[in-house]
Amino acid sequence: MFLIKAKIMLERFKRFFMVTEAHLNSASMPTVRQSALRILLSIGLLLILGILLHSAGQDAINLHFHLAITLAFCGFIGAALFFSNKYQFFSSVLLMFTVFAAGVAISIFVQHPDLARLGVIFVYTAPLISLLFFPPWVTFGLVVFNLLPFYLLMNRSSYDFFAITLMDLPHTHEYLHSLLFLFFNVCIPLAILRVLATLKRNATALAAVNHQLSCSHQLYEDMFENTQIATLLINKEGELLKLNHKACDLLGIAQANAEKLSELLTPAAEDVDAIAQFAAPFEGLHPVECYCLKRPGSVVLLTKIGQTESEHLILQLEDLSTLRALHQRLEHKEQEHKILQAYDLLTSLPNALLFNRLINKRLQRQATGVMAIIRLCNIKSFNQQHGYNAGDELLKCFAHRAREALSGRVQLARLRGVKFIAWGGLASSKESANDFGQALLATLPKQLVMGNQAVMLSYELGLTITEGVATSSEQYIEQCESALEFAEHYHQPIAFYTAAAIAEREAENQLLAELKQALQQQQLVLWLQPKVAAQGQIESFEALLRWEKQPGLFIPPDKIVMLAEKYGFLVQLSSFVLKQATTLLLYWAKHKVPFKLSINLAGPDIMDALFFAELVSLATHQPELVEKLEIELTETSIISKPQQMFEKLTVLKKLGFDIAIDDFGTGQASLSLLAKLPASTLKLDRSFLHGFPEDRLQLKVLQATIQLAKSLNLKLIVEGVETELQQKLLIRLGCEHMQGFLFAKPAAIESWHQHSVFSPYFADKQTAKGLAVEKRQAH
Repeated sequence: MFLIKAKIMLERFKRFFMVTEAHLNSASMPTVRQSALRILLSIGLLLILGILLHSAGQDAINLHFHLAITLAFCGFIGAALFFSNKYQFFSSVLLMFTVFAAGVAISIFVQHPDLARLGVIFVYTAPLISLLFFPPWVTFGLVVFNLLPFYLLMNRSSYDFFAITLMDLPHTHEYLHSLLFLFFNVCIPLAILRVLATLKRNATALAAVNHQLSCSHQLYEDMFENTQIATLLINKEGELLKLNHKACDLLGIAQANAEKLSELLTPAAEDVDAIAQFAAPFEGLHPVECYCLKRPGSVVLLTKIGQTESEHLILQLEDLSTLRALHQRLEHKEQEHKILQAYDLLTSLPNALLFNRLINKRLQRQATGVMAIIRLCNIKSFNQQHGYNAGDELLKCFAHRAREALSGRVQLARLRGVKFIAWGGLASSKESANDFGQALLATLPKQLVMGNQAVMLSYELGLTITEGVATSSEQYIEQCESALEFAEHYHQPIAFYTAAAIAEREAENQLLAELKQALQQQQLVLWLQPKVAAQGQIESFEALLRWEKQPGLFIPPDKIVMLAEKYGFLVQLSSFVLKQATTLLLYWAKHKVPFKLSINLAGPDIMDALFFAELVSLATHQPELVEKLEIELTETSIISKPQQMFEKLTVLKKLGFDIAIDDFGTGQASLSLLAKLPASTLKLDRSFLHGFPEDRLQLKVLQATIQLAKSLNLKLIVEGVETELQQKLLIRLGCEHMQGFLFAKPAAIESWHQHSVFSPYFADKQTAKGLAVEKRQAH
């Protein structure tokens, strides 16, 4: 019974001092500190209580004072022990206060000097105790603080000054030495032993864990190295991190040396998707056959089998070289049969049957792309001149060159005769079907060398966009055929199929035919709009093209220019405008009209050799008209080919033409280019007046542009002036030339000739109408 009670009491003491197995194994620093604190406080409390009880029965001077101090220390230590459970920091501070208070009490209240100095020695324990419960900086602070008691011990005179004798007991010597003995030999060692016990147990546990990890790592290494499957570890960028001996043998390397997998393997398939998949980040890798670059002739199957928590990829390699060798003869025998079924014998390209099968598979994966039928033009005449055998050789040579040029991005096949079919996916979301068609046309060979003869090639392309599985490849081919008919009929290199485009094209073709007829019959006319000085005085005129298709129905000028540019007669249209303007200037010169006339030209006009020669001829044979003729070019057309345009415009400038940059501010021309251009006038686009004058920012932009033109010594004309308020504010900003509906809208030449501004030159109405009469007679 006694043993049971003793065991129960022992367990309680262990729990109180936190020295049970669970506490000793715990790595929690608060638990360790609380255990050490209770050990120190409990032993200290027992010691003080022993001194209190022993000294209470003695007869001495100031005994009551001695008992009061001893009871105070008991109270401090008891309070610290009581609060140690919930307020550990407070208890630690109270313990440190008790240590310093005990040292001070011993130093100043003990009569014997040598015993009094033991109080200073007692204070020396403060750094060691603080190391258990406080941060290191507190310990260092206490070490520095203890220099003061050290100095007092070394300097006896300084120390004796503080000595005060208030009490003395017969057993003071035993009390103090017992206090120091128990504190240094029991309390502090037991507290440190408690900390070391936990550290030792944790170190032992950590060593066991490290040993277990080492064994596991070694086991993993043995399994990784000795497996009969070639295994390797890479990151998502394809860099080798680790591989076993089997993988080293297959790849033909000694070990992983920070090489990339793409430097060791290349996809064996010529399929576009296989190459794109292998080149992409490896996180989406699917099984793919690859050639080993360092082991020629070796083929492996690369398979992803897993992914680690650190997002590294685990891959396996399977040697297919032996299997390839076994099946090579069978494949060779089957190859001729497959070629007969799926390939064109003349060009060795896939035929329509194989092409449809391949594209339908792409469509099942909802691949968006563009399909195009490529028709070689003028092959019929080539066959008539050189024979059909030469024509076949031409098709074979074209197929070979086109397949090399288009590489793996575009699937090419022969449809029939001189028609080939191609399909390609869009490279990015920013690439349009038109971009694809233009790139395809630019990639096709421009000429072929047949023997000693160079044969020039031209093409017509019918394109359609393929999306999803709603439509089959065969139906898309029919759409391409329809688009090709449009290209052939309208002599366009590229035509697109859309249901809406067909109706729009028919309307556009009707309008195009009527425009060509109107141009031939000179139904297009020039209207004039004045350019004025700041106060509204007319300085010159701008010639604007107008086509009155029906009475009161005018076709917009931008529509006319679009049709002309699209169908290749923009230069012809500009030549018509130039001739009309020349005729008007000759008529004005006859009647001594001083106004200048400006015409709008496009970049392709200036770059066209024949039209440029027409301008040079005009400057050579009629220089007096060139002085009155100004050429307006849009900023966009100039920056499209800046160097070539700069050279052409420089020549025109030297020939006497005035050059104006129209729609300035919309083409994003650089200031350096603007400064170099041989232009004399800037026409500020009407968009700069949107929100003017309410928009303060727009006001500042206008002011800066006006100052820029003046600094470059350029004449600035602001277009789109519609209100008197805009006119007045522009004048205040320093603008000297304007154009807009406020001053006059474009009107026919005959209407302007009857205007008061022409009165000094045209005395009667018959003279004002003379230009129209002369044109009719010439026509």
